[in-house]
Amino acid sequence: MAAERVIRRTGGFGIGGVLIGMGVMALVAVVVFVLASTHRDKAMRTDAVTSAASSLAVSTQAALD
Repeated sequence: MAAERVIRRTGGFGIGGVLIGMGVMALVAVVVFVLASTHRDKAMRTDAVTSAASSLAVSTQAALD
């Protein structure tokens, strides 16, 4: 009589799924960091331009008075 073969399959992701999940999380974190950094740099440039325009307006007003 032939020996029976038992195949056991487990569900879930295993270690490969965990590593892929961690890689995706790291990629998302890097993208969020880059976007936040870009937004902060744009905000600083806008503040600098606003400050320069304000100084110019004050100087112009003082020269006209």
